[in-house]
Amino acid sequence: MSVAFTKEDSAETASETLLPDRPISPHPNLVTEAGLKTLECQLHRAREAYEAAQQIEDVNERRRQAATPLRDARYFAARVRTAEVITNPASTDTVAFGSTVTFRRDDGRVQKYRIVGEDEADPNAGSISFVSPVARLLIGNAVGTSPVHPVKSLRSSRSRSPPFHRLGEVSRHTKASRMRQSAGTIKKSAGTAQRRVATGHERLVPAT
Repeated sequence: MSVAFTKEDSAETASETLLPDRPISPHPNLVTEAGLKTLECQLHRAREAYEAAQQIEDVNERRRQAATPLRDARYFAARVRTAEVITNPASTDTVAFGSTVTFRRDDGRVQKYRIVGEDEADPNAGSISFVSPVARLLIGNAVGTSPVHPVKSLRSSRSRSPPFHRLGEVSRHTKASRMRQSAGTIKKSAGTAQRRVATGHERLVPAT
């Protein structure tokens, strides 16, 4: 085997075995009791996979097979160590971490999610992270209320209207939007002219 081939093979092996660490969230590591158990199971599986890889005789293949479980073990060890277990909320009157919330969007969709930690969140399975935009909007609100939020930061990707409102209620943002759209369609007529005022709304004033 040539020296050049050995160097190339070593470089390739190094790139495959020196995996960067998984990014750690800057947010507090809040978890449910079930979430902590899941993290501990994931850590256990990663360590088992690493130990199994150590039994491979070929050194290069051993390093390749051990790279991913070693990285995962470092990640889950850190998450278990920093986990802050939050018990289920005692009251269902106010939305909090661990609450299961049912709400209706402006487009009529009714959705139900449980608010949990980042690692245990799975929207497809009905859970969202407490740092997600939806959870941030809901936490702290009482049952039956309409969360107040900036329109732009919480628009649905499928709808340009604000995403949440109380059952049977049209949000004030939607009303204002419709009023502005209606005002924009009014055409000039004799004796009147349109003028934009400082507030950004449209009104009709006598022509001068």
